[in-house]
Amino acid sequence: MPTIFCKNGFYIRIYPNDHSPPHVHVIKGCVQAKISIDISQSAPVLLRVEGMTPKEAKQALILVQENAQDFLKKWEEIHG
Repeated sequence: MPTIFCKNGFYIRIYPNDHSPPHVHVIKGCVQAKISIDISQSAPVLLRVEGMTPKEAKQALILVQENAQDFLKKWEEIHG
């Protein structure tokens, strides 16, 4: 489970054997969110939130939106 990015306590991970559509897992402590990065369809969106406060989830989404193209490139490197 490689961490591809870290900022302000948020760790962005892409799991090697994960499924489509392209997405990242944003982890902060013991909570996490799953956010789509399939920007060909739309802007990144929250797919699932587990334990994050609304404020943390919004921060995670903004972080992914700001870096979506880079994360999608990394997804493609990992998944082919």
